[in-house]
Amino acid sequence: MGEVVVIGDVHVGSNYAVFPEKFVNPESGNVIEANEWQLKLLDYWKRFAEEIKPEIIVLLGDLVEGPQSREKFGTLTLQNVQHQAMAFLELMKYWTWKKIYVVRGTQYHVETTGVHVEEWIAQQLNAEPASKWEKTRRSVYDLGLEYNGVAMHFAHHLSSSFVPHYRFTPMVREAWLSKMYDRYYGHYDIIVRGHVHYCNIAQISDDFAVMTIPCWQLPTPYQKKRSSFSYPDLGLAAIDVYDPGKYLIELRIIHEVKPHRVKAEVER
Repeated sequence: MGEVVVIGDVHVGSNYAVFPEKFVNPESGNVIEANEWQLKLLDYWKRFAEEIKPEIIVLLGDLVEGPQSREKFGTLTLQNVQHQAMAFLELMKYWTWKKIYVVRGTQYHVETTGVHVEEWIAQQLNAEPASKWEKTRRSVYDLGLEYNGVAMHFAHHLSSSFVPHYRFTPMVREAWLSKMYDRYYGHYDIIVRGHVHYCNIAQISDDFAVMTIPCWQLPTPYQKKRSSFSYPDLGLAAIDVYDPGKYLIELRIIHEVKPHRVKAEVER
């Protein structure tokens, strides 16, 4: 019947994230070219956009990198946050959709004084108003969506863990909180979160599932301070609603882009 594609943690503007092949700085006219890793990610971005023709796209926050003051601004392809947002819009030209929704991400990345970058992006994309009370706003902090009998809840934030066997704990907490208060929120078949840059799925019997989606950013120096072995899942998730009330979760994970070893050869 149709697919819902979920894209999040794109972090456009970072040296380590997907970026247009060539971006023209609107102020200087200078052409900024993507680096080798950005081009590899861009190839997958374009391939997925060509292969998947979704009915609905949900953008799950952290669409741009923002000022990145923690890394002293040294890991940015674009420092101007407005230009980052424009570069993200360039990437979205590869995609087609019938409806698009924007969920807000981390304030550190996407909100400057008085301006929310993802709201501006949502306005430019003519995203669907998803708030019952703020009908002029095009971006939301969380999104309850029902599509062909499948109820889905989307939000960006979720606690993370660098202890592998604890990564499911925040996910299951979200699941059971949803279950405990379903008289208030209603039942959800799928709960989707971003932020953590790794992809896990927890299925609760045949009742509902909770998942975290892949990202589009390689590890930054700040992230590597925590662990050099904490590597992200790259790509996106698609929810295929193939019959009313029935769905399959399809993951598009990028395996080619990964750490490498340097082979040392010494003459004797």
